[in-house]
Amino acid sequence: MSKANKLLALLEMNKSIGLTQVSIQRLLGISKSYCSELLKTLEKNGLVIRVPGAGNSKSVVLAKYFTGPVPALIRVGLLQSTEYLPILKVIRDYYGNRNIEVLAQYYKNTRTLLNDASAGSLDIFLAPVTTLVLGGLVLQNIKVSSGIASGGSGIFVNREASNRKVLMSESSSMSRFVGLADLGAEGTIGFSDPSEGVRRFTEGEAKYIAIWEPFATHLRKRGYELAASYSAVLDDDSCCALGYSASNFRGRDQQILEIVKIYSDRCTNKVQAFYSDQDLRILCEVTGISQSRVEASLSNYSFRARKLQYQEMRKYGFFLTEEQFGSIVGFA
Repeated sequence: MSKANKLLALLEMNKSIGLTQVSIQRLLGISKSYCSELLKTLEKNGLVIRVPGAGNSKSVVLAKYFTGPVPALIRVGLLQSTEYLPILKVIRDYYGNRNIEVLAQYYKNTRTLLNDASAGSLDIFLAPVTTLVLGGLVLQNIKVSSGIASGGSGIFVNREASNRKVLMSESSSMSRFVGLADLGAEGTIGFSDPSEGVRRFTEGEAKYIAIWEPFATHLRKRGYELAASYSAVLDDDSCCALGYSASNFRGRDQQILEIVKIYSDRCTNKVQAFYSDQDLRILCEVTGISQSRVEASLSNYSFRARKLQYQEMRKYGFFLTEEQFGSIVGFA
């Protein structure tokens, strides 16, 4: 393994804490001058950031973990879901035309995504409307721009389960979905990893599971019965949205407006050509679901940009004042 790759591996282990240059020299057994040249190369390639510390010392962190804007890099955090592929393609195209790299980081749950979003180590976030509104209320750094899709999710039944509980994710639109579906359920069980939630459901831990795509198509193909669909229960309400870091986008909010406008212009209900093949393959890898099933799941969403309205916040379970709403929803 090269010195550069060894350093990147060490920095990955230390995430946002990073390493001092002195520590790097010691761990890699290299001279001060060699270390300086190595860091200069990695910094030029947009892989690391050098952060001033006490006195003349500097810490080095991977660019994706740096808590603040990074030159020539946009970090997008998104959940493991099909619904984000079209808007991610627009974001890649928009910044690619400006010679800015886009780094997409997939998350298993909303909690860890919000942690990174609030810290400033993400620039754009793609997550459920409920998650982003809640995050915006609690964490001042999060702005919600626009709804981006509806539909997709479903509640499935395991007839072999011995209880009437529902498996569902935490801090997402699933809680509202389950509450309105009138299942006659007897309590909920949370999960923080969708693949793990699906496994627990198929093993009979709960009679129901509320899950999104591509996991919903995966269960359907395995023969599990659909008890309720998101569209039937919630019509065309946006299930997910685009959010952004207020601090990282200070002075350049116009970029978010332009991205949403491009997305709105591209949106159709048939989006087979409206995503990146690379992102599709990555989603298949992180979910463990076949490409054919992930591609099939795209047709279960209605993709469109939709400006969130103050009056509809109660439908999402939020009783906000107009001032609170204005503080979290961006102009886009």
